[in-house]
Amino acid sequence: MPSKADYEAIMKDAQRATDDFKTKTAAEDSSYIAAESEGGQVSIASYGKKNMIITDSTVYTAPKGTVFGPYVEGTFVKIYKLSDIKSIADSAKVRHILIGLQSQKTQTTRTPEVAKRIADSLLVLLKAKAVKFDTLVKTMSDDLGSIDKGGDYGWFDENKGFVDPFKNAGLQGTVGNITVVPTQFGFHIIEVLNVSKTRHNSYTVAQITKLIGPSGETNQEYYKLQVIFWKIKQQMHLTKALILKN
Repeated sequence: MPSKADYEAIMKDAQRATDDFKTKTAAEDSSYIAAESEGGQVSIASYGKKNMIITDSTVYTAPKGTVFGPYVEGTFVKIYKLSDIKSIADSAKVRHILIGLQSQKTQTTRTPEVAKRIADSLLVLLKAKAVKFDTLVKTMSDDLGSIDKGGDYGWFDENKGFVDPFKNAGLQGTVGNITVVPTQFGFHIIEVLNVSKTRHNSYTVAQITKLIGPSGETNQEYYKLQVIFWKIKQQMHLTKALILKN
């Protein structure tokens, strides 16, 4: 467990990070989070009112760039930045073609450069109306789960378990728009088929996480105490053995 001095040092460092976070641009956020967060983990995600992770209700009226915290949450200190605010559709319907980094059809791998080049080429053909979307879904898509549906998973909202870039292409898009969207799976060619008339705000939140733990010095003190305790215990065993022997 951290000592009182450890805790005070952690909170002081968290306040420093909070103040520095306010000076960073959106383009600098990822590298700064990686440098400051536990394990270098970068956490930037979109939230609505139903799943917002910032407990301060002023987040809904605050301007972009506002930093909240530091907050103690369990064994961590967390610092949040409201990175962006966008108006998105409540729900959307899209269809897609996945040019995967792992091709399910040929059981081969592609580099991101090759996958993007293929996706960009198909996008040109689609926009020129030189080929039908349905045809490319059947012949080119690596998403085997949607091939028989024409690449369409039906209506979804921001709580659907799709990756954010995929969801955003629909919820932030306009009907008829076709774009190439990168995700960890590869490159998706996404066409927006429909969007709801009702809309709401989506809040992009960047997060720094710091562990509340003992310092190296405190761990050394704990280790010394354990050694002393072990030596006392050993001496007690020896004393007891001598008493029983005599």
